[in-house]
Amino acid sequence: MIKFGENIRDKDNGYFCRKSIESLPSSTEYLIISDCRRPTDLEYFKLKFSNVFVIEINADIKTRSERGFIHCPEIDDAESE
Repeated sequence: MIKFGENIRDKDNGYFCRKSIESLPSSTEYLIISDCRRPTDLEYFKLKFSNVFVIEINADIKTRSERGFIHCPEIDDAESE
């Protein structure tokens, strides 16, 4: 699935951003994008909408480990992360 998405993004990095808002009613006042991982995604939304607020929440590795996180390089070091 990751390769599928990356192949599409390689051709059009705004594809999934556009798909995520294509059925958005014009009367929408507020929109929360809860998972904007790539700089190109953030760039898309900043260009598309006038008032964009970005909130980034991170947990360090120690905190993640205490919550049961186990680092898997093939997953956690991928571009999608």
